[in-house]
Amino acid sequence: DEARFEELRTRVSATPNGTDRVSVVRGLLDYIDAHRLPIRPRFQSASIDDTTIFSPNTTWNHGARNETDTTGPDLQWLRSALMYSPVVIELGTYDANGRTSGTWATVAGIMRQNGVQRLVLHTDADEGGEGGRRTMIVSVVPDNGAQAILEMSTESSRTIVESAIALRKDPTIVFTSVSEDASREIADVVLTPIPASTAITIAANIVRSPAAQISLVNIVGNEVWSASIPSDSLRSGVSIDVGEYAPGTYTVLIRTQHGVQSVRCVITR
Repeated sequence: DEARFEELRTRVSATPNGTDRVSVVRGLLDYIDAHRLPIRPRFQSASIDDTTIFSPNTTWNHGARNETDTTGPDLQWLRSALMYSPVVIELGTYDANGRTSGTWATVAGIMRQNGVQRLVLHTDADEGGEGGRRTMIVSVVPDNGAQAILEMSTESSRTIVESAIALRKDPTIVFTSVSEDASREIADVVLTPIPASTAITIAANIVRSPAAQISLVNIVGNEVWSASIPSDSLRSGVSIDVGEYAPGTYTVLIRTQHGVQSVRCVITR
């Protein structure tokens, strides 16, 4: 309703140059925590330096991890995220002098036509000052590691997908403070990719302990790998080589003296 939309708009604070990508993620986390919603924001952005963005609500301490490297959002991630919700993307236009403008759009779908990847976008349309929504289908092509929008690019400029933000229902999210529930010791566990063939990246927010014991356990319960990882490193994400292990389903255990969390891992070839 209008009241909730206005609350969300207020939490997603704007900068003098428009809505900032970091404030969008932080505002979503703040809104989710304020209403105790079992929803986890996901995002990819080459323009955000922080590996993990945390909610201003320090009681719950929930966060969202940047799921990309320096190249920005990729189509495989977009396709996966669209299985659960529309994806909001940030489009940046660049010329020889740098970034000239930016805008936001909603991705409603992704398709492949005549060998070209296409996005179905909803953008704001302000015809005659009346507002509204415009739907357009655009072509996406790789451009120096980024994803460029052909219809929005010219000979002297290019428009690329800079950031992507999505939401996903997550029943594992808990709304008890650290002092009330020891399980809050280990939060925001993210494992990518699923499935994996050579390596996995595991990230988590360890609230109190300086380090956590990370173990990889096979389907019959045998521990095949284990290491103590500093909490700061785990918050940023650590890579584990799984190329030597047999294909199958594994469990990654994260242990501290205050709690244990587990996440499923699938290894393929």
